[in-house]
Amino acid sequence: MDQGFIKLNRKFFSHRMWEAARTFSECEAWIDLIQSARFEATVTIERIGGREIKYGRGQYPASNRYLARKWGWGEQKVKTFMRKLRTEKMIEVEKSQGMNIVTLCKYDVYNGHNSDNISPESPSMVLVIRELSDVKTQPVTRSLTCDQPTDNPNFKKEKKEEERITISPYSPPREYEKMNFDFLDTRLREHFFQWLDYKTSKGQMYKNRRSIELCYKRLITKSQGDCGVAVAIIEQSMANNWNGLFDLQQHKDANSNKLTNGYPKQADYTVDM
Repeated sequence: MDQGFIKLNRKFFSHRMWEAARTFSECEAWIDLIQSARFEATVTIERIGGREIKYGRGQYPASNRYLARKWGWGEQKVKTFMRKLRTEKMIEVEKSQGMNIVTLCKYDVYNGHNSDNISPESPSMVLVIRELSDVKTQPVTRSLTCDQPTDNPNFKKEKKEEERITISPYSPPREYEKMNFDFLDTRLREHFFQWLDYKTSKGQMYKNRRSIELCYKRLITKSQGDCGVAVAIIEQSMANNWNGLFDLQQHKDANSNKLTNGYPKQADYTVDM
């Protein structure tokens, strides 16, 4: 059924169904940007992160880190998604106030004041539907246990990868875009790319593919092949501003990897390049 339209009350976005902890789809993220943008016509000034941020109708101040937490994504995926929306001319982002101010380009068209007269053929509804269709999305996860048609050319290949539960659309940092990362477990792609992005931000780029492979193998060894542990190792190092990947504190052998004042001993601070 594709006739008619749905008028959604804004109270829905404070309902437990919307606020339930989950990983947002790209469609949900786009809807969240629409509902989060300022509706009032007046300009407001809000203190955010110690700064006085000025924004108006159709605008939304939000850092990539904040959106990552809100949507259950990694920061690299947020960057990729926002870049995609800018390419599609759905948003603009300016940083002159020291924070990302997201502007929805056609906010007044599909979120006007005369919403009572909206029809399925109105420019506002047509635009929302078109823009949701135009965003070239990829699934965040796909279970390989789902039934698939036997004439699917990728069926045999996917069956051989039953251990790889999810398919990840995440891209490597720009500095590594030309490298082949086929050695990565798809479940760890997002998190490992976050690690590469983190290292790049510290001015510690890996020199070549071989050095990246060795780092990844070290991660797999330290996590004993457990993806959950591997993710925790990456997040632990980034949270503590460490240069390398180290065993989780709770998995450390007290005799061989003692902590000094809560930090790894000095020998552990070698740059993981």
